Amino acid sequence: MKKTILLLTDTRPGHETQSIGMAKLLNQDGQYNVIKIEIKHVAKPIKQCFKKLYGLLSKAWMLKFFFSTQQLNELMQHEPVYIVSAGGDTLLPNALLKAYLVKQYPQVKNLIATSLRGMPEAAYDVVFTIDGTKDQQKPYVFYPIAPNKMVSFDLKQAQQHAQEKLALQPNQHAVTVLLGADTAEVSIGLADEWLQMIKTIATQHPDQQFFVCSSRRTPQALVEPLKQLSDLPNVKLVLFGQQHGIVVEDLIFAATHIICSPDSTSMLCEAMIANKHVIVPRFEHTQLSHNFQSYYQKMSPYVAYIEAQEVNALLACPQLQQHHHVAILQTKFMQALHH
Repeated sequence: MKKTILLLTDTRPGHETQSIGMAKLLNQDGQYNVIKIEIKHVAKPIKQCFKKLYGLLSKAWMLKFFFSTQQLNELMQHEPVYIVSAGGDTLLPNALLKAYLVKQYPQVKNLIATSLRGMPEAAYDVVFTIDGTKDQQKPYVFYPIAPNKMVSFDLKQAQQHAQEKLALQPNQHAVTVLLGADTAEVSIGLADEWLQMIKTIATQHPDQQFFVCSSRRTPQALVEPLKQLSDLPNVKLVLFGQQHGIVVEDLIFAATHIICSPDSTSMLCEAMIANKHVIVPRFEHTQLSHNFQSYYQKMSPYVAYIEAQEVNALLACPQLQQHHHVAILQTKFMQALHH
């Protein structure tokens, strides 16, 4: 029976990418199976009650709110070594599943990436956090960049493979533009501002290939004007729902520079983990909440949050960044699990 990592998911992409990243850090040699398990949705008042009474209620009884009997029976056919998950909705199922499995598999350990929101620290072996005040405190592992699905132990090979899949020439440099959408805390700028910036940099760097990628959240009001870019020979639009087999992982690995809209920290972390030059352009109509302004100040060693007219100058540096995020994260996780 091959040992197994159980990856719990609430199906939210931003959370699932962190869970995948943690599983990769634990599974460099591919020695474990990875099984993804979708948890059931449980109403907020019930979860709040379970957290308050966590030490009093039957854990086996609470567990059945999050997993079907069939799921639990199937899990017992494997030999779990790690449970990984991310996001507040996985706090209870992660802890409860550990308590359920540890009776038969005493070696099982659980890891989670989220704030604990009332859950006891003792319910987890490792809690990943980007809160620097928790550094060096058990069971926390602190790092400013969250693990994610872009974790790779051979970035050069990953880049070469992605470039081949995207039909790039061996020494051709690529720039990937990742677009999100306005949120309650961020206005990413007007469609015309993005259009003019991309036109300018693509025209001034005709030897570089530009991929402009929209997301599920990107509004049509932003996407439609960008279709004008298809007239440029070195720009390829990769619009959500029309990717034709192109995946974001390849667009990130293949590029030397990633230009991101400022709304998604998970998108930024994916680019940073891949050791890319990450650029977040600031337009006249870009607006950030205080939280996001503080975030970009803290991330300044890894992200260039700059005026849009300054982007062009940064594209002249094609080398990979020399940060070692994956190695650092892996070391931190292993030390936390074995000490």
